[in-house]
Amino acid sequence: MRPQLTRRFLQACVASLLLGMAAGLWLTPGSSTAQSEALFFAATGHRLTNDYGFLAHWRASNGPLTLGAPVTEPLIEGGLAVQYFERGRLELHPAYNGAILRGRLGAEYAEALWRSFAAPVATEQPGARHFAATGQFVGEPFLSFWEANGAMDVFGLPLSAPAWEYVGAQMALVQYFERARLEHTPGAGVQIGALGRDLALLRGLPTAPVDPAGALVVDSTGLPLPEPVAPPALSALPTVAPT
Repeated sequence: MRPQLTRRFLQACVASLLLGMAAGLWLTPGSSTAQSEALFFAATGHRLTNDYGFLAHWRASNGPLTLGAPVTEPLIEGGLAVQYFERGRLELHPAYNGAILRGRLGAEYAEALWRSFAAPVATEQPGARHFAATGQFVGEPFLSFWEANGAMDVFGLPLSAPAWEYVGAQMALVQYFERARLEHTPGAGVQIGALGRDLALLRGLPTAPVDPAGALVVDSTGLPLPEPVAPPALSALPTVAPT
């Protein structure tokens, strides 16, 4: 009886081991999927997840262009969960059925720098679009970009007329909107100003890099970065005896 019990015990152990290996194989894809729901941007050292729905919104609204990489972790500001990005800020609004909206960075940045804008020009401008709410016009080179990349949802209303000002060390034609600043430099086309980064720094928000905590490491466009490959081991060189 003792040999038979031993054989059955060994068979049960082998079966348990095989089931455990199969379970591990089945769980591996799920682990990879979970990682894709948490991105770590190597350029800025910050994570983007769906804890507040910000990752899904970033993906659905051309985040690489209109927001850029995150420059803070999610934080509470004015009673709202928010996260700052290079070119914008996402806000979760429970009062609007959990809608995720863009913060008014253009207006807040101008206010932080005590910047005022000239009164709107009442004269009709050919080819430009007039916004009665602010009295401002939007024409080229900004109008096509504004319309093609989110319009009111992403940029909001125009707050200023186009004007030349320094962006870093270079002069650029800029126009302020409620949620962004559009910039045009010769040869570079229209770009969205990095007001999210600048405002986060002005306010002293925590922008220091954090631990990836298992998140998928990506570049500034959200694409996975290749994992570092160890260099091949050097083979020993043959020793040649002097002749």
